[in-house]
Amino acid sequence: VLWIGIGGSGLGPKLIINSLEGVNTGLKFHFIDNVDPIGISDTLSSLPKQISTVLVCVVSKSGGTPEPKLGMDISRDYIEQQGGNWSSQAVAITMKNSKLDNIAKSESWLRSFDLPEWVGGRTSITGAVGLLPISLIGSNIDDFLKILNLWLGIFKKMVYRKNYSSILTFRESNISSKR
Repeated sequence: VLWIGIGGSGLGPKLIINSLEGVNTGLKFHFIDNVDPIGISDTLSSLPKQISTVLVCVVSKSGGTPEPKLGMDISRDYIEQQGGNWSSQAVAITMKNSKLDNIAKSESWLRSFDLPEWVGGRTSITGAVGLLPISLIGSNIDDFLKILNLWLGIFKKMVYRKNYSSILTFRESNISSKR
């Protein structure tokens, strides 16, 4: 799996992989999470020789952020030069009708997963940004969601009235659970 995502869209899945991945289970992940040309080159050269077996996940909420687009464009060129077929290997995680979603639809990518506008990068692992990697490494999504629910229950009992980031997080979790 080649995962292209900046900020929470890259760090969240890395956290998931490092925390839950078992030895020799699931798919191997390669990350492009910044625009360092040497890092991108090293990541692309570490992909399997059978490039057509690589699933590419491009994550950009707006679909217009320059860094993921640059990573996508460079990766696309590399994969196609190696004999891969981008459209049959790529999925998008983005807002509905974003630039990236429209590209994915017009080029018939494998799938486009919705990343709702109200989901922030740091909390995106509770949606497709985290759940897709969990499934691809062979971990149990239901167990992950049960643990999150447990933590939410603990958090609700904590004294947080003077912690403004906690207040905002709790407020947003209540708003999002009602959507």
